[in-house]
Amino acid sequence: MNHNLGDDTCFLNDDEVNKLPEIICAFANSSGGIVILDSISELNIPHEIEYNVQELSDGKYAVHVQPLKWNRRPAMIHDRVYRRVEGENIISGRYARSVMSMDALNSSRDDFPVKAKLDEECMNEFRASVLSLRTGYENLNRNEFFRRTFIYSGKYLTFAGALMFGKIMRVRAKVNDTKIEAYNIWRAYTDILPRLTHKLSDRCARAFREAFINSLLHSDYNISRFISLKIKPNPLRAVIDNPAIVRGVTRNHRLQKIFVLSGISKCNNEGIERIKLYDPKFKLEQDMLNFRVRASIPLEGVETLPDVIML
Repeated sequence: MNHNLGDDTCFLNDDEVNKLPEIICAFANSSGGIVILDSISELNIPHEIEYNVQELSDGKYAVHVQPLKWNRRPAMIHDRVYRRVEGENIISGRYARSVMSMDALNSSRDDFPVKAKLDEECMNEFRASVLSLRTGYENLNRNEFFRRTFIYSGKYLTFAGALMFGKIMRVRAKVNDTKIEAYNIWRAYTDILPRLTHKLSDRCARAFREAFINSLLHSDYNISRFISLKIKPNPLRAVIDNPAIVRGVTRNHRLQKIFVLSGISKCNNEGIERIKLYDPKFKLEQDMLNFRVRASIPLEGVETLPDVIML
């Protein structure tokens, strides 16, 4: 097999056509791709995979494979799940299969009940923020308010509520010689993020803020509750690394609703603030092997930012 057009293209001659099903499956379970064939007498492509065939000028054929939507993954060949990583097909292990299958359930996993100690000061700040922005919540008692704002489901605290106001994750940052620590998303946003952006230009601070919000909304906290943020030189940029692969729609629906109610986020229907629309240097890369997403944001006006920040 010859790979010389990048990771998303491969060539198969007639002697290698038996590899086609696993390659098609690998492309569909990843980011899509193109297979170049000498002939198309028998494609043998699983019915759930979307593709189209293009005849090339040299008599060969290009099979363009579309990536499966997240809620239809994984496609399987002979009870095996293949993915495409760095130009090669790999057989996913049990962990990778379970992550893809769980993601395909199309359910809000931030809704399940948890036991966690909540930070009352954070919750009071959240309530004040909601009341300052919206009407109709003024006369609700405490429990009804938190049910209406998606922190409770019935009488139970949700996973999203615990992430937002509890102590089930840790956020760490180091600014110059000062260490900052937070135990929930609310404190990470209200205490840590302003310290990282107050010396940036308005345009740069907006990109930094939106990339951070997107990482929180699209992270899969069932994989990991660890998000890293580093400042890198040459060129100066912030790199945010978080667990999960981008779906195209929000993974954490309740978190999105909490963000919108509190004024943290003005998301579109997909839960994504469109950084790319105004910053062409913004980059988003997906690590299909480890199920992580890396966002890179160029920085400017950074007299006091540290060499490295770890969130």
